[in-house]
Amino acid sequence: MKKNNISGEGDRTSFFKLFVENDFRIVIPMLQREYAQGREAVKEIRIEFLKALYNYLDEGVPGRDLDFIYGNVSDNAFIPLDGQQRLTTLFLLHWYLSRITPDSSLRQRFDEALLDESRQHCRFTYKTRVSSGEFCDALMLHDLNFQSPTPPSQLTTLDSRFSTPQKIIADKNWFHLSWKRDPTIMSMLNMLDAIHSLFHDRADFLPKLLDLKSPVITFMFMELDRYHLSDELYIKMNSRGKPLTDFENFKARYSEYIGEELRKSGKSVCRNRLLSGGTSLSLPLDKYFAERIDSAWTNMIWAYRNDGDTDSSLDCGQMCDYRMANLISALLSLKYIERHPQVKGETDPAFVLLVNQSGREMLSFITLRDGDALSLDSTEFLIDAMDRLAASGGKPQSSLSPDFRHCFPLHSLMEKILFAPRDLNYNDRVMLYACLGYLLKYGNDDGINQWMRVVYNLSNADNNRIDSASEVSSAIRNIHRMLDYAPSILQHLAEGNPIEGFPTWLVEEERIKASIILRDNGDKWLKEILEAERHGYFNGQIGFLLEFSGIWEFYKNENGADWTDDADVDYFAKFVKYSKDAQAVFANSYEDRVNDAGYRFERAVLFKGDYLPSNNQHYNLLSTATSRNNVKRDFSWKRHLRLDKDEEATERRGFVKAVFDDPAFDASQPNESLKAVFAGKSTGSQWRDCLIKHPSAIGYCEQGFISFFWGIEGREGCEGILPMRSSRLSGYHCELYTWGLCCELENSPTEPFDEIGYAEQKVNDELPYMYFDGYRVDRRNHFIAIYAETDPDKDWSLKRFRLEFTQEGSPKKSELLDRLNDILIAEGFEQSADNTRIKYITDSAQLKSYLPHLFTKLQQLLKG
Repeated sequence: MKKNNISGEGDRTSFFKLFVENDFRIVIPMLQREYAQGREAVKEIRIEFLKALYNYLDEGVPGRDLDFIYGNVSDNAFIPLDGQQRLTTLFLLHWYLSRITPDSSLRQRFDEALLDESRQHCRFTYKTRVSSGEFCDALMLHDLNFQSPTPPSQLTTLDSRFSTPQKIIADKNWFHLSWKRDPTIMSMLNMLDAIHSLFHDRADFLPKLLDLKSPVITFMFMELDRYHLSDELYIKMNSRGKPLTDFENFKARYSEYIGEELRKSGKSVCRNRLLSGGTSLSLPLDKYFAERIDSAWTNMIWAYRNDGDTDSSLDCGQMCDYRMANLISALLSLKYIERHPQVKGETDPAFVLLVNQSGREMLSFITLRDGDALSLDSTEFLIDAMDRLAASGGKPQSSLSPDFRHCFPLHSLMEKILFAPRDLNYNDRVMLYACLGYLLKYGNDDGINQWMRVVYNLSNADNNRIDSASEVSSAIRNIHRMLDYAPSILQHLAEGNPIEGFPTWLVEEERIKASIILRDNGDKWLKEILEAERHGYFNGQIGFLLEFSGIWEFYKNENGADWTDDADVDYFAKFVKYSKDAQAVFANSYEDRVNDAGYRFERAVLFKGDYLPSNNQHYNLLSTATSRNNVKRDFSWKRHLRLDKDEEATERRGFVKAVFDDPAFDASQPNESLKAVFAGKSTGSQWRDCLIKHPSAIGYCEQGFISFFWGIEGREGCEGILPMRSSRLSGYHCELYTWGLCCELENSPTEPFDEIGYAEQKVNDELPYMYFDGYRVDRRNHFIAIYAETDPDKDWSLKRFRLEFTQEGSPKKSELLDRLNDILIAEGFEQSADNTRIKYITDSAQLKSYLPHLFTKLQQLLKG
């Protein structure tokens, strides 16, 4: 037996030398945990470690250390207390390379060193489970052919079942199915697949591992008993009782990476850490990061420990780790988007990781590093932004004055980031970038108030929804350019300097408001502008008030707000008047419909004119706040009131102004006065009058859509105005005039019919209709269907109603039925089909007068 040559204070050795020169067996003891580097959950750590080994072997420089490996030796068995994971991976790497090498002498040399004297057992084994040791034996005893394996990148779906070590091994008859329940074995198989993917064509690495004089991969070996060190001391040294969390690993690797990047760049980047007594200590960026993330930044996150949803499966420390990761992700995303103008959205792994944090997902160091999300520039931004947020020692405090804090709701934004990061939309990120960018560039001065007011108005989701990676990239890059003149943003706007990346109508509105605020009496104007902008429905978009007041027209003509003092009094009074009118109608949030009972605002505006916008297929009543099919975004009063220079849009906004200007309208009593605008009056347009008279037809349009349907070529009588439950005619819809008629008749006597009802349709080749059903003569049921025929060429006015009297079932002859037929002929019903007779009536008044007469005749028939 060979002599144990290990001596001194930690000796450099290699995996192979432990077996050849020291004649050790390596026994993983029962107290150790399962082999973990092959688990699916630690794929990143596995790949990173294998890449490091690959690079060491590729460079071929001897003595590349894997740090200390501690343990005891008993009966020539080395029992590691630390290093189990590294030793197991080295065993698998040696074994794999010995199976793909074309040099049989190298393979034989490895096998002789790793097999015991009986040639039946592997000298690297596990005691944690019997099956783990048996698996190590099986690997060494069976002749597996891994020579010239198919490279992983070339595997096909067909041959991939048998082309990886895991699949080949699991397919062998000596592989016990029960081994699949051994987590160490399954981790080993996963590791072998990872080794195969990286080392499949590098059999030349094996000699570098088996070299006894100058091995490339080494470690420092320390036998605890020899140095009189106890297991207890080791546990304290290695913190085995509390393994590093995923986030602690991320912090450590990120800090190390910062140091590496500093060394590569040759830069000396430092930050000052304040000490007691007012002194400061300058620390390199990597050291500063490591110190701050475990102190001031953690204190900030800790302040939220009792907020948000709690997860009983996580302790406070784990919860704080996730929330810190969420905040780091949000901040890094801002710089990443700024630095990558052509960000590819869902196909960009780093972007997806940063933007789509679930809140229960740890950051991937490799993905961020390889995706260029951790540059020194990004890291400096992250550190400075975190310091700014943590400056108060607890929860971040707003830098904005109270009147402007609605422009950057810091606390709700932080709650999104920490507790529900997937709710953090692109618009939120733009505003977060704008605020932090200002603070880091200029500090906390008064200019941030107007800066954030303008940014909020330009980029909040209600005014300018940002939906894609390219849009958020454009917005952030334009904010980045605007930061150069952020403290004087009002002057920049008023002077007409370019503002790119935002809708022109929004920029136009901000230019006008800037010009007004910069007037000598701008403070007076600012107070009223802020009040209107803070309104829950307007959210900064108040251009229509500038238009209604006459200010927009002056600005377009004079390119500014340099009007006379007398004109100022007039403009100011009108602005305040229309602001109060609009705030009354739209209440705090128009979605709540607080001051619009029975769609009175829509009906009042419709009384003034046809305001309905179109999507080139159907029209919309702007009567709902639903988000389905982007209705809220594309068809709302908010969008309707934009400063659009299009003539039709301008005319439609004018109808709103006409309501506010109507003598009957009173902002102090919006519901009652809106009704007074239209009650008992006619527009001269039948379809508008019908909608105004029957608000249930507006309510029927769940998404606000109504179709002016021109019918189908070759089919007469299917034209009509069709209120729609959805956004398509393939969904249920009614017909306006018959719906209104049904509403007027629903409480009228129906005898001799059993019921009155309405038949919606889901097809467009037959019009909906109202009906009377349940008139029975000689055991045959009869019903009347009433259709409306419209004239599209005459403003979709009602041409006539068509009454269809139908007998259900097969035709039947009887005395009563003949008498019924005589009544219908006498009433002017003409035969249309075997069981149907038709009569036309020109308008609803005539029809409502005629139906009682007809019903009386039909009732008399039943009474004999």
